[in-house]
Order: sequence, then C-alpha cells, then structure tokens
Amino acid sequence: LPVIDVANFDEAIRKLEELFKILKSRAPPPESPEAYFLVHYEEYIKHLKVLREKVMPVLNDPGLLWSGIHGDYHPRNMLWEKEEVSAILDFGYSAIGPRIIDLANVMLETDGKFDIEKIRSFLRKFQTYQSTAGQALTELECRLLPEMFRRLYLQGILFQANMLARTDSLTKGKRKKIMRVLKNATEDLERLQEVYDQII
Repeated sequence: LPVIDVANFDEAIRKLEELFKILKSRAPPPESPEAYFLVHYEEYIKHLKVLREKVMPVLNDPGLLWSGIHGDYHPRNMLWEKEEVSAILDFGYSAIGPRIIDLANVMLETDGKFDIEKIRSFLRKFQTYQSTAGQALTELECRLLPEMFRRLYLQGILFQANMLARTDSLTKGKRKKIMRVLKNATEDLERLQEVYDQII
C-alpha cells in the first residue's frame, strides 16, 4: 500500500505519476472517482512538492524528534474499555520517524476531515500533559504539524487511486466511498492555511 516516506518524497511523486498514467489510459467517465483524481492530479503533485520543500531541509534538525511510530494511529486501530485505550492494533506501518506523524494522524477525524477547534483543544491538552514529562512539542514540530496533515491527506489520495488502478471490480458503494474520501481530502488540502493561521 502507498506510504509517503518523509525521507523519500520522490518515490511518492513517481507513484502518483504512475497512477495518473494508468487511470488516464482508461478514459474514465466524467463523474467517476477516476476522473476526479485526474482533474485534481496537478494539485496533488503541487502539494507533494510543497511537502517535500517544507520537510526535507529539517529532517535532521534536533527540533524534530524521531521515535518509534505506529504509522496508522487513529481510533479505529484502538480497542477501548470504557473511555480508556486498552490495546492498539495494526502495526503494519510501524517505523522510525518523526513523532508528529502519529500525533497528526490521531488529531484528524476518523472520516479524514479536520476540525480546527478540536485540533486546538487537543494540542493544548497534549502540550500541558507532555510538558510535565519534558516532552512538549518543539517550535519546529508545531510548525510542521500542518505538513503532517498534508502528508496524511496525500497518502489517503494515493491509497484511493491505487485501489482504483489495481482493483478490477469495485462495488458501487465502494466507488462512492472512494469519491467521498478523494473529495474530502482534496478540499481539506486547500484549507491547510487555516491551520497555519489559527493553530500554529
């Protein structure tokens, strides 16, 4: 499955280009999720390049803390007992990487949408709690958090496009879901400036 490696953005760009060629060769109908992807392809490439430009120069900065990360950390990969997490599941994307990757993932809504107020509230509580352990987010991590949202949205788009390109028979319901995810991610990519302006 497509994963955007923060140390190798060129591979993600190559993958996006490959999916574009496959889907374009099929000449999909205008209202299809394939056509939606093709129409917005240049935007996705632009966002990937912005992500690369913002992250690559600071990968080795001491203000960007690396650790073991889950890679797909969100409520659907957790088991709950009352209001406490009792277990974490699905470590297929686990790796060593910037810790804000997991933080960004868990801050997004389950359906991929973000809510400015919820993110603000989460960040305040996280910073207060982590400060007591001397592990609050650094200034650089706070600045890069919206880029981790960008990465997650682009990774979701890659995943959906890969499904369209690699799966011969998708149900009508599945295709509808893919279209919804593509639209949500594309719209929220354009709202990232709000995160910079209102949170960072």
